[in-house]
Amino acid sequence: MTNKYIILVVCILLFAVQLHADVTKDIQDLVEDFSLEYKNNNPDLVFRPNIGILPFSNLSEEADKNSIGEAVSILVENSFSRSLLFSVIDDKIRDTLLEEIKFSLSGLADTERIEPGRIEGIDYFVDGSVTQLGDSFTVSMRVVEVNTSKVIYTSETTIPKYDIVDYTEKLVAAYVSTYGLGIEFYLTPFYYLNSEMSDIEGQIAEGWPIGFTINYRISRNLVIWLGMEGTTGAFRLEDTFESKDYPIADVVNITGYPGTSIGYYKERTYTTAQIGLGYVFNFTQKFNTTLGLDAKVGMSFLQQFYMMEDNDSTEVLTRIIRSQDISFFVLSPVVKLQYYFTPRFTVNVDYSYGFQLNGDDETVYTYADDRVNNEDGFFPELYNLVPGLDPYGNEHIIDFSGHRVRMGFGFYF
Repeated sequence: MTNKYIILVVCILLFAVQLHADVTKDIQDLVEDFSLEYKNNNPDLVFRPNIGILPFSNLSEEADKNSIGEAVSILVENSFSRSLLFSVIDDKIRDTLLEEIKFSLSGLADTERIEPGRIEGIDYFVDGSVTQLGDSFTVSMRVVEVNTSKVIYTSETTIPKYDIVDYTEKLVAAYVSTYGLGIEFYLTPFYYLNSEMSDIEGQIAEGWPIGFTINYRISRNLVIWLGMEGTTGAFRLEDTFESKDYPIADVVNITGYPGTSIGYYKERTYTTAQIGLGYVFNFTQKFNTTLGLDAKVGMSFLQQFYMMEDNDSTEVLTRIIRSQDISFFVLSPVVKLQYYFTPRFTVNVDYSYGFQLNGDDETVYTYADDRVNNEDGFFPELYNLVPGLDPYGNEHIIDFSGHRVRMGFGFYF
């Protein structure tokens, strides 16, 4: 019985491979038929002509929904790349063509002509269309001679709908990862500081950063991104985000206060703009790895909360000191893993180590609007504080250098 199941599984796998092979072969046949005809018409050919592959148009709703044209373009390009007769031009030259030559991608009649034009070093262009006919898709291809603007070849093939849709789901992921413009959202579930700030105040306890980036793949292996990042409310370190009572005998940062203790805690926020550049390794059609460099520039804010008794020791009032640091700059090498669940949806995880570089700007401290009421004589001792120190005399340090892991998801268009 076990052997029968093994044989059945093997047969199913072989059948699936055969379906994919048939789809590829149908497109290859279009290219090979043209290549054979071209060779027969040019027996004395010495140099390999340069050929460019333009996007195939989707002329039916079903073809557009499943991105059949994009997948066919990849298959056609792959087939020509293996040809010994032609040299396939790169993407930049092809994109220049789309701007300089007004080319209709919808019709495939022999009588149709493109507007005259010539780009040096380019001899032929291939384009086509995909339309639905019942349970099949008809793929039409034509070849245009740039110098004369004449259509020198047309042909078509019919592929069963379910075969090519299944195959397209795998191929389109490669297309999207190559040419995709997308937006990614992420949060930071792991952030380990190793600066002097963490030595004084501990590690992050609340307020994990979140953000988004807009990504653009300018080539198959090069990606750039712009984005924003900030903390979700207060960004608190474990030793300082909960209110603590400091005995006056231990407080070194205030004089003349008549109470027996001072309650104290502090919290931070920050927001940054970021820009990055990365090199992408396409290990499979759905799995990419990016090695890059990310730079963040922004502002960080610190609030200190002092709980002090009034003159009669009958009420505890909170007084706030705020600070702003405008020289927040972090440079981070990044390693990102990206997986395409569908051609338009990805999940991402990345690791980076941030190096914070501080400028020469001084940190500015200000009292909140509800500061000491001098008229009533409340808490003049607050002005005796050194705002850059906590009650124990530790200096406030703003340094987010450290390890971080981000996780998120993205949408591509």
